[in-house]
Amino acid sequence: MVGLIAYTGRDFGPMLKAEYRARTTNELWAKDSRPLSGTSDLKIAKNAPSKPINLWLPIVVLIGLAFYFMWVTGGGSGAESFSQAISDADSMLSILYGTIIAFVLAMVMYLFQKVASVAEIMDSFIGGAKMMIYATLIMITAWSIGSICKELGTAPYVVNALKGAMSPVALPILTFLISAFIALATGTSWGTMAIVIPIVIPLALTVGTALPIAISAVLTGAVMGDHCSPISDTTVMSSAFSGSDHIDHVKTQMPYGLLIALIAAICYILAGIGLPVLIDLIVGIGLLYGSLIVLSNASAKSQGITFPLPEWNINKKEN
Repeated sequence: MVGLIAYTGRDFGPMLKAEYRARTTNELWAKDSRPLSGTSDLKIAKNAPSKPINLWLPIVVLIGLAFYFMWVTGGGSGAESFSQAISDADSMLSILYGTIIAFVLAMVMYLFQKVASVAEIMDSFIGGAKMMIYATLIMITAWSIGSICKELGTAPYVVNALKGAMSPVALPILTFLISAFIALATGTSWGTMAIVIPIVIPLALTVGTALPIAISAVLTGAVMGDHCSPISDTTVMSSAFSGSDHIDHVKTQMPYGLLIALIAAICYILAGIGLPVLIDLIVGIGLLYGSLIVLSNASAKSQGITFPLPEWNINKKEN
């Protein structure tokens, strides 16, 4: 889908409206939007030299130290292996340690190059933290809802309720839909996979469905639901770090996710009746391309927009 959109230059639904607005007016947000970040008073330092190392060194140090502290908190040299240490690590604490050290390193680098004073750096640090408060509150709420669904046993109930309807033809499509629903409701793809896969594999072996098809239905359904879920941490972080309104982000990506889910569901039905996977994929790509053209034409006509979209008007004052 991403490749087809990049190749054709087409969008549809709320995304087309937002894309056209941004290209013609340079308004990156709708009038009534509330961006999660990106609207603070942070300014670019006037004396900042154009040195890539100022960006990359703190990031590389952060990633390296995060893995180092994960290895340490996971047992270090006393662990059976590096992967075992990473598995047993306190990842949140490790990332916190790495972040603090990387920040101190960046501050020393900027002070040494006279990019900014200590007061200016700390003001920027506090300003950046303020930008993330709204996103953090949404994250806490999302995790709370996900935890409630987990405690209520939402996922096992949904899976067990549909066990009796499973058959070689129905298993792939039902598994896909169940996984998508659970991930959408709980906001986690990994949690959905951990719950559904142990249940689906025995079912697939019992009814005679190929394991790769059954497992892929869990993986793709979980990712689809997580991608569209407004309480997913990845969705919230996408909104936060791109500086967009969270609900606008959900509304613009939802039609794309649902279109792909519909076509994937059709393909899983075809896979369930025994269509070869290669032909199944070709059919899916064809349906995807045709749907993109039809929906983009209909959406553009309803909004009075024509393709190709106009080039970015960089001469207008940015809002």
